[in-house]
Amino acid sequence: MAVDQQRWEALNAREVPEWFRQAKLGFFILWGPYSVPAWAEPTAELGTVESATEWYTHNPYSEWYYNTIRLEGSQAWQHQQDVYGGRPYDDFIDEWKAEKFDASALVGELAAAGADYPVLTTKHHDGVCLWDAPGTERNTVARGPKQDLVGAYADACPRARRQVRHLLFRRPGLARAAVPAHR
Repeated sequence: MAVDQQRWEALNAREVPEWFRQAKLGFFILWGPYSVPAWAEPTAELGTVESATEWYTHNPYSEWYYNTIRLEGSQAWQHQQDVYGGRPYDDFIDEWKAEKFDASALVGELAAAGADYPVLTTKHHDGVCLWDAPGTERNTVARGPKQDLVGAYADACPRARRQVRHLLFRRPGLARAAVPAHR
């Protein structure tokens, strides 16, 4: 517990970037192959489930689908069996085409809504990278959309006079390539 307390204190001691202090509204964009099944168990809100085991077994967020379908007996696992015949999650990478993705339109709409900082989640807990990540075929250039979604987003932000913000989720054991600098 003391180590956790030290970590929180260290975070509290970090200086908040000026751009963040000035910003009034931000949007976090979470998009990945979990959009294909687009399913999560309807349970409680984050922080209202006391047991970590219960939380991970009954997670109400579709972006955690990759994790919850691996927990035999969970409702997500059962849904995967019933609807998709227990197919591997990675099949969704190839089924996710993103054919209507228009980064300029997306960033433009967020800017029109007053977003000071749209943030693209470039790699979520499933480990699928939204750019041509080295060392893994689990990315949107090699599979699925067959395009660099991070690059398109990064190109669109300056045109809408918005800062490019990247958020990289990492999970032990999955590809850990850093998000490349874009133009």
